[in-house]
Amino acid sequence: MSRKFARVLIRQLKAKGIPTHKEKAIRSYIFRSRRSRPFVPAVVRYTEMPLRCLIEVANLKNKGDATNVRDPKFREKYARAFVQALIQFYGGV
Repeated sequence: MSRKFARVLIRQLKAKGIPTHKEKAIRSYIFRSRRSRPFVPAVVRYTEMPLRCLIEVANLKNKGDATNVRDPKFREKYARAFVQALIQFYGGV
């Protein structure tokens, strides 16, 4: 269920022209560095909700991402894509 929602979200982000991670945008684990072991954050791992999705909107060390996050239009566009993905996934209102 989580992967299915993630695919819907990626489609909505792309439809709004929001860039997504080119390499494996949907993953079951996180790598913090090349030398670290993969892990799943506790907030995702220990929840009892049937749908779990950790979304990284931006990497603030990336200048382009940092600029986007400061832009209210970008934030609004991202929020609308997220809401559209929820509506599409759960069958509309």
